[in-house]
Amino acid sequence: MAELLSEAENSENTSRQSRPSLTQVRAIVQFMEKNPDLAHKRFRNGIGHEKFKNFWIELSNNLNTMNGAMKSTKGWIKFWSDKRRSLLMKQRQINSGKVNERLSPLEQRIVTLSIPEKPTKRRTLKTEINGDADSHDNASDMEEKEFGADNRIVSTESDDRFLNMMEKLALAVDKIASTFEAISASVYDVRNAIIGIDYTMKRCFPQAHRQNNIFS
Repeated sequence: MAELLSEAENSENTSRQSRPSLTQVRAIVQFMEKNPDLAHKRFRNGIGHEKFKNFWIELSNNLNTMNGAMKSTKGWIKFWSDKRRSLLMKQRQINSGKVNERLSPLEQRIVTLSIPEKPTKRRTLKTEINGDADSHDNASDMEEKEFGADNRIVSTESDDRFLNMMEKLALAVDKIASTFEAISASVYDVRNAIIGIDYTMKRCFPQAHRQNNIFS
C-alpha cells in the first residue's frame, strides 16, 4: 500500500510542469507589490530575518498549491532572482535599441519591483558626511543564505555589473558564431573547387587515354 502511495505521489510530481505558470508568476508579483522590501531584498521597516524567512515560506506554500511548477522555498527564491535579472537585461537591451520589442504589463511590473527606491536627500547627506556611501548596499543580506545557501545576495550595483558582463558575453558568442559561419562558407567553397577539379580530370583523362591508344 505504501508503495502504491509513493508511486502516486511520484506520478503527480512528474506530471507537474517545471516552469511556473502565469498564475504563479502573477501571484509572486502581487505578493511582492504588497511587500516591496522583500522584492528589493532589503531588511528595512522592521522586517527581521525570521519574518523575512516566514514571508518566503508563506509565498512558496501558496504557490505550490496552484497549477504549475512545484519548488522548494530556495527554488522559488532562485526563480524570482533569475526572472528579475533577465527582465532587467531585456529592458537595457530595449533601451539601447538592441531589441525591438516591448515588455508586457506583467514584465514591466517586475522591472518596477526590481528597481530600489531612491534614498532621500537627508539620508544621502548623512551618508556623505559619515563617509559611508555604500552602507545602503551593505545593509542588504542574502536571500538564499536564510535557507542554507552560500552565495552572496547581489546588490543593485552587482546586478549592473552582471548585466554588463552578460551583454559582453553575448556579443563575444555572436562574434564566435560569425567566425564559424565564415569558416564554414570557406570550407564549402574549397569543397566545391575540389569537386570541380575532380570532375574535370575525370572528363579529360579518358580522352587523353584514348588518344594514346591510337598512336600506340
